[in-house]
Amino acid sequence: MRHWIFYLIFAAGNLCAEINYQKELVDIDRAVSTASTQSQSIHALYRRACLTGNIADIKKSQFAVQTTLEKFGPCQELYLLAASLDLKLHRLAEAKSMLKKIPSGQWDQDFALLQADLAEQEGRYADATALCQQTLRYGERWDALARLAHLDFLAGNFSSADKNFSAAEPLLTAKHMRFFAWLEVQRGRMEFQRGNYQQARKYYDRATQAYTGDWLTEGALAELDAAERKFPSAIARYEKLIAATGKPEFREALGDLHVYAGKPALAKPWHDQACAAFLASAAQGDVHFFHHLTHFFADTRTDGAEAVKWAQADFQLRKNAFTADALAWAFFRNGQFSEALDFSKTALTFGVKDCFLQYHAGMIHLAAQKSKAGKELLAQAARLNPNYANFHAHY
Repeated sequence: MRHWIFYLIFAAGNLCAEINYQKELVDIDRAVSTASTQSQSIHALYRRACLTGNIADIKKSQFAVQTTLEKFGPCQELYLLAASLDLKLHRLAEAKSMLKKIPSGQWDQDFALLQADLAEQEGRYADATALCQQTLRYGERWDALARLAHLDFLAGNFSSADKNFSAAEPLLTAKHMRFFAWLEVQRGRMEFQRGNYQQARKYYDRATQAYTGDWLTEGALAELDAAERKFPSAIARYEKLIAATGKPEFREALGDLHVYAGKPALAKPWHDQACAAFLASAAQGDVHFFHHLTHFFADTRTDGAEAVKWAQADFQLRKNAFTADALAWAFFRNGQFSEALDFSKTALTFGVKDCFLQYHAGMIHLAAQKSKAGKELLAQAARLNPNYANFHAHY
């Protein structure tokens, strides 16, 4: 799932005026090196984790928060920061533990929105929606509206999602261009996932104009270029992103792009590098890349048994529509059609309207000799996104 916790938590209090990614990164690093208090250091490290999305930065921020809690004792703000970092790394049990440390009488909007994020990862989409709506009753917040728009999109309520994204934008000022750009990328991705490439590019371009150099926007543009078969541009963007960020997700995407362009030999080194990074992370006890390993072994290496192993591990952590779908698809790739059908039906019960979920369900139903249901599910996938067979990245 494309989770955004770092771009949302404490947004109202921590918005920054920079409109250039590199400049902001330099300013943050200066703040890290010159911090004279623990509070300043934590704030700077957290900002860096928000900006880069880099796992090493996230862990540094986690370490700073944890050591401060151990030294100085209970602190609601630090519990919220710790929970948000855990959620980013799919450490749901740890996030719950942190949130439980906050007394019930200290409810606030940030606490409720983190509860909404937790509910979404656990597949409790109605609870997540209710928490966002509850938060908005205490005052308008762009980050609550953005979450609500995302949940609307998952439910197939596209007009409502667009309305909530539109309502979020005026709550940001010219000082908040990074967050405005983030909103534009989310709106663009919503259009991309519906096959509306021209509209998606419009939003991505607006994001670029608002806040230049952000890897999030560049990754979205690379995916769009690839889907539109602008291969040289997409390859150049991914290679630049890999050099700038080192993210294995972009190595995986570039490998997928070379396969999509009919050049599997060029894909192999990128896929090998991505897989090695995913496995190394898992060997260290991290769980963040389980969904990438599931996709990799299901669709890239076509090792069904290995795909099932990683999909089961992820489903045990996060039982939602997408982890259930991933497990169903892994069973399908492993030739276990009965198990695939069971988990595909489970995925569908969540009510998420996603073209790839519907496509997987359609193929699984056909393989299980449920031809009528299978054909209807494939038709649903095409209605959700007529271009679903085109390139898409697995972030």
